[in-house]
Amino acid sequence: MESRWEAGFRIPEVVACKWSLEILKALTRRPMRFSEILSHLRINSRILSDRLCKLSSYSLVMRGGDGRYLATEKGVELIQSFSILLEHGLSASTIEDVLRCKWMKSILESLYYRDLYASEILNAVPGIRWKILSERLRKLEAHGLVDREVIPTHPIRVRYRLTRKGRILAGWILMNKAILPVRL
Repeated sequence: MESRWEAGFRIPEVVACKWSLEILKALTRRPMRFSEILSHLRINSRILSDRLCKLSSYSLVMRGGDGRYLATEKGVELIQSFSILLEHGLSASTIEDVLRCKWMKSILESLYYRDLYASEILNAVPGIRWKILSERLRKLEAHGLVDREVIPTHPIRVRYRLTRKGRILAGWILMNKAILPVRL
């Protein structure tokens, strides 16, 4: 049976908010009180309150009669759509960081089919500037999604390639492009 996400429902923008996936993932395991979520995730209470409110507004989380928060059927479905990424060692914060940035998604997509030099990525991603490109490549490298290889030519050139995790995330983005929000 086709899931609602595959059937054309858009992945909520709230997913790109920091902590949202972590909270949702914890609540798919078992219902928790506010204080339990706080201690489990070691998150600021104001941020937790805000994220729970946003997740509730998208009907991904609800509060039961006993005061515990739990993931709704829709929330469980959403986490299942991200499960392949989580199972391959991608952290929820990495996924959120990439989904929040249109440039990082585009860079990963451009590197999916072949390794590219920085100038080739610049040409493959319309509208990106050198400064933004180098900042985003550094972030992707820090997340362990991209490797850089310095080519000892004159002038020195740098070639970028996806790591195993980067290839998994880029493939997921390409497969889910139709349901990802245009602007997170």
